[in-house]
Amino acid sequence: MKLFYISLSCIIILLSYACTNDNSPKDTTDTNNISTPITIFVANFGNLDRSELAEKIEVLQKFSPKAIGFDAVFSDMKENDKDEKLKNAFALRNNIVLGAFGEYDNYGEAHGIKISNEYFGKIPYGYCELVIDDKKEAESIDKQINLKDGRTVYPLSVEIVRMYNPDAFEYYKNHTGRAYKFKYAEDASNENINVEEIDFEEITDTSSSLNRIKDGIVLLGYLGTDQISRQVNDSIDNFTYTDHSGRHIVKGVKIHAYIIGKILNEYRLGK
Repeated sequence: MKLFYISLSCIIILLSYACTNDNSPKDTTDTNNISTPITIFVANFGNLDRSELAEKIEVLQKFSPKAIGFDAVFSDMKENDKDEKLKNAFALRNNIVLGAFGEYDNYGEAHGIKISNEYFGKIPYGYCELVIDDKKEAESIDKQINLKDGRTVYPLSVEIVRMYNPDAFEYYKNHTGRAYKFKYAEDASNENINVEEIDFEEITDTSSSLNRIKDGIVLLGYLGTDQISRQVNDSIDNFTYTDHSGRHIVKGVKIHAYIIGKILNEYRLGK
């Protein structure tokens, strides 16, 4: 197995645009009704600095999602005023989950974990790195890591499930507890899981279309390629899936979203 770890000091980001024709609220959060697809919302970081990111978090929180996950680690301090704004945004509600990266020895064993700076508060975190197998059949595997000191760090997807629905997390831990694989042909066409992009510019106080995220899950991460650049200096999970044909490319944050959907779907089918 090969482990891919990306820590970027300068990232290049593209604003992703998702078109919505119907702005009326829809129930996309019912994880008990097996006939209702589970919808996970994904928003691009865009070219935001920490202050601008804080403003977007403040807007999202006004629409009351149950969980907001970040496929990133904010480990270093930057500009005091921008750091403070981000800290205050994180503190608005106890529904934030941040990413984490493993720290490995020469033998590939995890001896520590890199998390966001404690300045931002004691915020739950999950392991956001994805594993790719040599045959490129599973392409990406979301799994927990066990540290040498005995601690277990669950994947980001699992920690977001814990935040969203503690019963689903307990079901995962007691009945599944396994690594999840992503395959485009199977998961992107799964009628029970809907991963929906939120247009970056849609995240405003006056955007009635954001009513659809109420009681739902929103993931923020990297979706861009090379259109707009900005010095960000945060550790971003930049994993990219490409299937055998080379036509289907999926960023890591979307893979986390599909895996969240798989865990929640297994829970409602198996409970």
